[in-house]
Amino acid sequence: MFQSKYTFYCTGLHKSKYVGSYVCQALQKLSKPVGDFCFEDVPVVYGVLAGTGDIIRKCRMARLPYVHIDNGYFKPGYPDGYYRITKCDERSYVYFPKNATRYQLLNVELKPFREGKTIVLCAPSELGCFVSPYSKLNPNEWIESMKAYVRSEHLKHEIIVTHKQGGMHKLHDVLSIADWVIGCSSNTVIDAMTQGVRAIDMAPWVPNLLPLRREFRTWEVMRHDYFTQLAYKQMKLNEFTRARIENACYSD
Repeated sequence: MFQSKYTFYCTGLHKSKYVGSYVCQALQKLSKPVGDFCFEDVPVVYGVLAGTGDIIRKCRMARLPYVHIDNGYFKPGYPDGYYRITKCDERSYVYFPKNATRYQLLNVELKPFREGKTIVLCAPSELGCFVSPYSKLNPNEWIESMKAYVRSEHLKHEIIVTHKQGGMHKLHDVLSIADWVIGCSSNTVIDAMTQGVRAIDMAPWVPNLLPLRREFRTWEVMRHDYFTQLAYKQMKLNEFTRARIENACYSD
């Protein structure tokens, strides 16, 4: 039996065990508990809780590869939804062009972009900052820096902060009046763009500050290109193969 150098590290959580059963079948290799992690193999983990975030941090500090699996950006669901796979990254940045076939199969419903009255700031929760393998981001400091960014763009919109950072609103409750969403999470940005709200990711590890002002047509092209590439990171568990896990990409 083929023994992959990739190993799934399982937590005690039920969903980790469930996802892990498909990963192990694809890799043709038994899982190990997170407490037994060592650098002799390449870890595959689900989520960032219950010890998996610690494995990711260790790999990043040692500059060693790992594979991260989490709920999909498009049509996530348990147990039969889509999951996303990324390699050496918690977030699904994509650096290669793909055709739209995979994206079209997902049949994602998109609302047209439209104007709104507010700018919504959606920083991660304190828990999200704590478990993030990237940085100990301070949500309040991020919010103040984004307010300064909005002022530098000479925008006169009302600024709304989502409830996790002390605001009065939940993100989905204010999307109907939002002109832009400035987020610190790829999930937030994708949710907003799916609903027809222009959105940018302003996490501190994203290298470029992207201008908010663009024509709707430009946003539509950007959304299509970005979602087309992300679709190749979305898989159902029964689509997992060794090559797709190790390459973190849907491929035949």
